[in-house]
Amino acid sequence: LDENGHCEAVFEDVDALYARVFYGRNERRIYMEGGDRASISFDAGDFDATFCFEGAKAPAVEYLKNVYLASLSDESFALPFEEYVAKLGPKENDALKLLKANSIKGAGKFVKMEEGRIRYSYATPLLMYPVGHMLMAQDQAYRPDEKYYDHIRQYFVDDQDLVNLSEYRNFIIEAAHVLDADNRSVKELKPKTVAQMRYIVDHFENPVVIEQLLHYLASSYISTFGIDGIEEMESIYRTYVKSEELLADYSVKYDKWNISKPGKPSPDFDAVDIDGKKWSVADFKGKYVYIDMWATWCGPCKKELPHLKALEEKFRDAQIVFLGLSTDGVKE
Repeated sequence: LDENGHCEAVFEDVDALYARVFYGRNERRIYMEGGDRASISFDAGDFDATFCFEGAKAPAVEYLKNVYLASLSDESFALPFEEYVAKLGPKENDALKLLKANSIKGAGKFVKMEEGRIRYSYATPLLMYPVGHMLMAQDQAYRPDEKYYDHIRQYFVDDQDLVNLSEYRNFIIEAAHVLDADNRSVKELKPKTVAQMRYIVDHFENPVVIEQLLHYLASSYISTFGIDGIEEMESIYRTYVKSEELLADYSVKYDKWNISKPGKPSPDFDAVDIDGKKWSVADFKGKYVYIDMWATWCGPCKKELPHLKALEEKFRDAQIVFLGLSTDGVKE
């Protein structure tokens, strides 16, 4: 928000979008589709009571405000699988009845999207059932039988209309691991990601769904873990992902790691010290530079600071400079 409390956001190349508006600890779920224009306003002092969404999808946003998807308790995992499913099913049916009873009109394809969100919201606990059952039933010997995997397969479908749903994407991606008998025991993240990508390619036909899921898997991996040793992942990704928008997004994530690989010249950037003086990495040319990223809200970071100061004192006469770079938005 600017100094007047205003802002504008544009979402490009999005067919349908569930999103959350956050202000401090307050939040509200909204829904929009490609081509929509909407206005959102609220009083910062009373977010919940004053939140107002004006636009074509206002009926959908009002529904999302008022309807809650009830879940089973964790203790329900102790039930045998058939009994667990029997208790979960009515929860999904109740949610679908509420959707129908709201009689939402003129909100594009929201009803179909919401049906998908409900379906995969209640499918996700099924993926958690084996671990949940071992814990809650205290049965460490439990292993799912083929009936369990058959039930999961009912949800493993490529549906282009739902691919923008995080509930659908997350379920399909994890189900690709659960259903892959040859790689089900793989726990290391890189080979697991590659196996998930291969399983999706082998079992889905819709090229748009395949592109979106592979992009989500590969870009999520490199965003967190970098680009070292991802040749197999890259070969699958670049074979099936042809969308210019997805490739551009992937390149941005890839390049962030590529410029910071060992042996690459350090990218220059500016930062301000506690006295307001601006520094850049170039000011320390010829020295080793140790950068500690921290924040005032990060407890472990603050506990490390005395050790960093001790390290700085130990190497006071060496050609190295120690910099603590805060990620706080406001100086405290």
